[in-house]
Amino acid sequence: MKPSPWLAFAGWLVAIGLHAAPTTAADHVHQLAGAPSRYSSTEGRDYRLTAIHPKDASGQLLTDIPSWRIDLNDAEGDWEEPNANLPALQPAIPAALRNQIALVHTNAVGWIIIPRGWRVQRAIVGEDGNAIFNFIAPTGAADGWLTLEEIPACLGCMYRAAEGIFPDAHKQLDGLLGTSTPKPTLSPQPDSLSHPDRCTARLTYQPSKSPTVQAVMVLDQQGDPSLAAMYAALPASQTALTQFLITRYRSTQPSCAAH
Repeated sequence: MKPSPWLAFAGWLVAIGLHAAPTTAADHVHQLAGAPSRYSSTEGRDYRLTAIHPKDASGQLLTDIPSWRIDLNDAEGDWEEPNANLPALQPAIPAALRNQIALVHTNAVGWIIIPRGWRVQRAIVGEDGNAIFNFIAPTGAADGWLTLEEIPACLGCMYRAAEGIFPDAHKQLDGLLGTSTPKPTLSPQPDSLSHPDRCTARLTYQPSKSPTVQAVMVLDQQGDPSLAAMYAALPASQTALTQFLITRYRSTQPSCAAH
């Protein structure tokens, strides 16, 4: 029997605790990701960090960039098996940015590039593979944060995360759940929202108590549907790093041609 989309949706919200508040009949608002503060993971209990020396695409060890592997503890208290052969980091890091970054690797999403000195706020993967990773500045999320969110299975979760950002996502969510609800508004209202191709959205917005957010979301509905998003709220002094992080993250996701 095919699982109920409502059950999958509810299960994901409980397991992940997504930053975006669900749309309700009262307000029809899709709250965009803001500075992560509500949920946190504890090192040693929820995740472990192990220092590593990854290789770049040419096979050279990256000894000048702080790097760690994140291993997660599941709901039953078992630690995930570390990846013994980490993939090479691609693409190459621009020379001007090398002293600004650190690297982490997770089994769930692969390599994550973060600003140097930042720490893990939250690291979790649900039973259905939905993952969320938050990183924040040393002085707190109000001074900078980075969120990766990946949904590989739950269609309701994908459309909920994408509604108001992709033109048809709300209609698809209503169709999946057999409902008829007004389209939500985005809060805060984006300063910019564009669709470079049929499965990519780029947006910029300003949450409270946060630097400006540059975000990219990829909703791939070919084959096995998936959604992946990065929200980068770095200080204005790190604009070049922000653009590199967003561009690189998009390059790691499925490609699609406009039509």
